[in-house]
Amino acid sequence: MVLGFPPGGGADAVTRLISEGLALELKQPVIVENRPGAGGVIASDYVGRATPDGYTLLVGPASQVIGPNFYKMAVDPVTGFEPISQMVSALIVLAATNNGAGASWQDFRARVKANPRDGVIASSGVGTVFHLSGVLLSRAADIPLQHVPYKGGGPAVVDLIAGQVPIMIDTYFTFKPFLQSGKVKVWATLGKSRSPLLPDVPTLAELGYPDVVADNWYGLFAPKGTPPAVVDRLAQAVQRVLADPASRKRLEEQGAVPIGSDPAAFKAFVQAERGKWADVVRKNDIRAD
Repeated sequence: MVLGFPPGGGADAVTRLISEGLALELKQPVIVENRPGAGGVIASDYVGRATPDGYTLLVGPASQVIGPNFYKMAVDPVTGFEPISQMVSALIVLAATNNGAGASWQDFRARVKANPRDGVIASSGVGTVFHLSGVLLSRAADIPLQHVPYKGGGPAVVDLIAGQVPIMIDTYFTFKPFLQSGKVKVWATLGKSRSPLLPDVPTLAELGYPDVVADNWYGLFAPKGTPPAVVDRLAQAVQRVLADPASRKRLEEQGAVPIGSDPAAFKAFVQAERGKWADVVRKNDIRAD
């Protein structure tokens, strides 16, 4: 399972959790290989060129379909793959450092209004759903937010904790290890409604930004030409892993909702997501810088 982000972030945590279950289901080792860079494009192109035998698979988040808006990709992220299954949908949050960001989003916004240079936001990379959500928030709140992209959520959250960047948008499970220690705080979620995991945290819609709503997803893809029987076997294995109560509990505790769709449903979902995010990029004139 090839992942386009480094260890330490939410994508890596979900991938490793599911890989453990797949190893048991398939009765063979399942190795997670991190190939970070370019918002997941490096990993996507690598797997897209691999032998279509079911042994090299891509874990693709929402950036899998967003990437072509920002990067030249050797392998089309939709038509160049066989979709296997949407594994999970993940809660996205707006988090802040406890090292100088302020007491609340409202405080931070007021500060940036007065001092625009203080408007900085980190993400796990250009072309991620986190990057696009930050741009939407900047425009909805009418404040400048200079985007600082990292090669994954892990490196970004290190700088967030240190106060090198004041705020960051990513999945809940990227920040979870640092919330109890007080190194990071969550100011808002990006869901349509409040999360049971963070019942006291408002949504951005509640704070006055109804159009800044998003979640992240992680799906499993095989290279184009992988035999349908192999794709179906892998999809069924994913579904069994996600149906296991223990696996579901571990994922849900991290803010991930198990999905386990079949290949046909995932293909339709991916195509719809590609169109949705392309519209967001075009209508808001979002660029890599």
